[in-house]
This record gives sequence, structure tokens and C-alpha cells, in this order.
Amino acid sequence: LLGVEKVLKKRDPRMLIFSLAFMALINYFFFFSLTVLTFVYAICRFLQVSKNNDSDTNMAIIGSGFLGFLAGVLISGAILLPCVLVDLDMPRTTSSSYLKDFFALEGIVEKLKYLFTWKETEKYKGTYPLASFLFINDNCFQQSLFSTRGYDNAGSSIYIFMPLALMVLPSLVDACKKKQFSQIIYFIIGVFFLFTPFAYYLLHAFVQAYGRWEIFIVAMLILLVATHYDSVIENGRRFVLDISFVILMGL
Repeated sequence: LLGVEKVLKKRDPRMLIFSLAFMALINYFFFFSLTVLTFVYAICRFLQVSKNNDSDTNMAIIGSGFLGFLAGVLISGAILLPCVLVDLDMPRTTSSSYLKDFFALEGIVEKLKYLFTWKETEKYKGTYPLASFLFINDNCFQQSLFSTRGYDNAGSSIYIFMPLALMVLPSLVDACKKKQFSQIIYFIIGVFFLFTPFAYYLLHAFVQAYGRWEIFIVAMLILLVATHYDSVIENGRRFVLDISFVILMGL
């Protein structure tokens, strides 16, 4: 994310290139999902700042950003490609029928339902994000409010600790007061994908529903609070913070 910001403000892609390549070196499993989400973040941020730039500056940003993503992905290829080749033969990949079942469906409605609703036997997974936002996970096998047998790939965590969680609602209110409606729209879209299975499959190559991509949501929540923290404190909107506290305690 810092690499994206450097591209937007200084047209300097070096941090972006390094961070993408380093992510592949550290954990190629996270590399795919975080690269896709970082690219989406870059587009959203570009839409926010482009209106304040002239055409030459915007073209320079697009060129630097394209170079950054391309170079970062190509450099990581030495690690990524062998891992992908191994993954193609893994049981979790060869036994997956997600895309096959999707294309076998007839009608747009059925296809959309398949993409954006959990199966009847997995409805409880739709509540994982809310539970993990309110309560820290016990361990890597289960969340505090659920008892699962074995490791559940969809189970992850967006826990950001109570002080930051309390500031989410005041930050959204502050964004509304400043007419920063794009932040509200992006927040709603993020919430939508948290509670539907599409992103869980998409960001892990449609093999299984993995919740590891939620670490990006954690970063976005922290960024939202950090962006509006000073304004919320200085303007003394204490009643909004009180409302936030009541809502979280009620949940």
C-alpha cells in the first residue's frame, strides 16, 4: 500500500516493485490475493486523486503503476512459477469442482446465487467476519463462537482490538461530513464481499474458500481510522463514539 502511495504522489514505483517481490519471497500463498487487492486499491486511490491532477501527471502515474506491478510480478516469477506448478497437482486443486459446478448451472440467477451465497451446509461461515471482528480467535482451528472439527480455511480474523473498532463508526461519520463518499462506497463493497463467498474463492484461484485475504480488510480498517482519527478527536464528536460503544457491546 505504501508502494501505491509513492506511485500516486511521487511517480516512484521502486517501493511497489520491492514489496510485491518481497511478498512472493515471504509467502507466495498470500502473494496472489494481496497483489489482486493491492491492484484494486491502486485503482480506487487513483480515481480519488486523479481529479486533482492534470492529464500529464495522471498518465505518469498510470505508467509508473503499470511498471511497478509488472516488474514486481515478473521478479517474483522465479519463486511463483515453481510453486504454481506444484499446486496444480495438489489434491485440493485436482479435487476442486467449484468452476465446473458453476458452468454447469443454467440461468443468470442460479449462477449469481452460486457465487454470492453460502451453501446451505455452510451458512454459518457467513457470520465468521462479524464474530472475528468482535472476538479474537482462540487458535488457528476455530473462532471463539464456533466449534469446528479440524481446520476451516474460510475462518480467519478481522479483529483490530476494541479501541480501533470503536473508532470505525466515528470515522465513517467523519467521512460523510467531509463528503468523502467514495470511502463509504468502498467500505460497503468490502462488507459485502466479507459476508459472501465470492471473494473467498476468487482470491484463491477458485479452489477452496480461504479467508486469508481478510488481512487486507484489517489494513483498510486501520487506514480508515488513522485517516480520520485527528478530525474525530478535534471535533469532539463524543456522542458518535458513545453510539459505537453501545452497538459493539450490544453485538
